[in-house]
Amino acid sequence: MSLSGSRHFRSIKRSASASPATGSMKAHALEQAALLALAFTRLEAA
Repeated sequence: MSLSGSRHFRSIKRSASASPATGSMKAHALEQAALLALAFTRLEAA
């Protein structure tokens, strides 16, 4: 998606789930690391 000219963004979020938590600290840490990596990965210009 594009905002104000050349600024692009994408939505980074957890998958839909009935529970707000994974139930495991290790699983949460892996999920959190993956979300942060995606959030701070630069978008390629299309």
